[in-house]
Amino acid sequence: MLFKTLAIAIAAVVIALVAYWPAIDGEFIWDDQLWLWNSPTTIGNLADCWSGQKGSDYWPVTASAFWIQYRLWDTDQRRDEPGAGTGYHVVNILLHAASAMGLWLVLKKLAIPGTLAAAAIFLVHPVAVPSVAWITELKNVLSMFLMMLTLLAWLRFDDKKHIGWYLAAIACFALTLLAKTSVVMLPFVLLGIAWWRRNRITAGDILRTAPMFAISAVMGALTIWFQHTRSIGAAAQAGIPEQFPDRLAIAGKTLWFYLCNTLWPFELNMVYERWTPGSVSMLYALAAAAVLIVIVGAVIRGRQWARPLLMGLGCAFIMLLPVLGFIGMSFMKFSFVADHLQYVALPVLIALVVGLIAYALRKAPVVIAPIVALCIVTGLGILTYQRAGLFANPGVLWGDTIARNPSAWVAHSNMGTHWRDQGEIFFESGRYPQATASFNESVRYFTDAIKHNPNWPDNWKYRGGAYWYQGMIAQHAKPDGTVYYDKAIADLDQAIGLNPDDAEAHNVRGAARYQKNQYRKAITDLEQALRLDPDSAAAANNLVPSYINYGQELAKTGRLDESIEYFNKALQLESANTLALQSREIVMQLINANRPPVTTNPSAMENIIR
Repeated sequence: MLFKTLAIAIAAVVIALVAYWPAIDGEFIWDDQLWLWNSPTTIGNLADCWSGQKGSDYWPVTASAFWIQYRLWDTDQRRDEPGAGTGYHVVNILLHAASAMGLWLVLKKLAIPGTLAAAAIFLVHPVAVPSVAWITELKNVLSMFLMMLTLLAWLRFDDKKHIGWYLAAIACFALTLLAKTSVVMLPFVLLGIAWWRRNRITAGDILRTAPMFAISAVMGALTIWFQHTRSIGAAAQAGIPEQFPDRLAIAGKTLWFYLCNTLWPFELNMVYERWTPGSVSMLYALAAAAVLIVIVGAVIRGRQWARPLLMGLGCAFIMLLPVLGFIGMSFMKFSFVADHLQYVALPVLIALVVGLIAYALRKAPVVIAPIVALCIVTGLGILTYQRAGLFANPGVLWGDTIARNPSAWVAHSNMGTHWRDQGEIFFESGRYPQATASFNESVRYFTDAIKHNPNWPDNWKYRGGAYWYQGMIAQHAKPDGTVYYDKAIADLDQAIGLNPDDAEAHNVRGAARYQKNQYRKAITDLEQALRLDPDSAAAANNLVPSYINYGQELAKTGRLDESIEYFNKALQLESANTLALQSREIVMQLINANRPPVTTNPSAMENIIR
């Protein structure tokens, strides 16, 4: 038995690595940086991961895993190098493979037919690709692995009634929720397992699961609190329909959508079309309710065929309940459905389908079932291999997303960000023609994003940033980039109007105003940026030349005392700044000599920082 288990584990790892090989050297995509170098918990102390003082969610186990990996893979120094994300991808793949192994062992304990086939299909199912190939979704694969450990410990306790396994199950479940609270409904599944094994749920079953229900309640409430009080709170609420009937209709359609994607994973997308609340038919919810009523009625009448249907579909519904649209989630701004949201229920749906197929083939020749399983696993593995390749490069991923869903404004926005990042690399290395082409593409995609969603401030902000770079490039080719700075300022006005507390938008608008020699307005923006984000090095760096140039401007008009104030402000931020020191010294001499400023001398007073 040990040799067989070890052999299956090795096979699972090899198959997973082969299936996900195209993504193994993949670049960082979408919000990966928010969990890595832009995360206060990842770049801070390990204690920050657990304190709850930083971050928009309280998932300290995931945060700690990122903290460790960030240092292990030396991401701070290597993040711009090819293959910088390889270590993260390997960890995600290994966790997914370990979860598939755990699924096999759990299904064996539950005496579900087709256990090995179900585990293999879960291992290579294309719906799992975003959870495995997207570094951010470490929280998904880590919580899935810990959930499998929870189930194994619980089943061991259910068999042996040993207190040690009971405590181990509770501990694993707590860690699971601390990795991601998407598995908050697992205690209901444990009661379902009791019913599956003994055909009833006793008071003892409820009592034994009570601590887990308590942990779920606490972590669920904590997650909702973080969602609604931290940075994504308003966005999370904006993602869900206001009217409950609309939520119910969308929940019904979501259930059918996920079931169809499990059975037919050929039209998958990173961002699916967002259904319009009010336009989704209530028939989806009514059909789901009708199916449930029929199955429950059949179970009550003792129909054996109905038991696996109720167990499988019931557990899948329960696990999906938190992501059906009844509770606000930030991702629902983009779409009500997503492959990575389905991941938590994917093993249940696969186990149900495979179990039904295995039951149907029970009287077929013995070779038929393995052949069918091999064909399905091979076909799904090819699909996963192809889909994993999309995650190797953000431009490829978002290009595919836009091709499948042209209305996905966030895909246009992310493609704009991809081209902006390319442009910045070219700009910093002095390759201005390539930078110009990249920023032109960036502007084009952000313009499309604005067309589809003009109320999202980041679209305006990032297009304004691209215009700012175009202005800087124009200054290298000819002396005036004013037209681009005007466009940048206009876009940033829109962004700040939609989100007045965006420090980055104030900083970029201040930088654009500085380039137009509007030093007083630039200072107003940059000081506001620093108030909103006291740790903003960019705002502080931009303020220094703004203070100096405005101080020089004041000095040239005879406002010497005021100019000293601004030179001092510059020196507070950069005490060794030569130009600020020289400018202040000249003005002090003028004050001491009691004579007007000399504006014709080629002195520091004539310098303008570029």
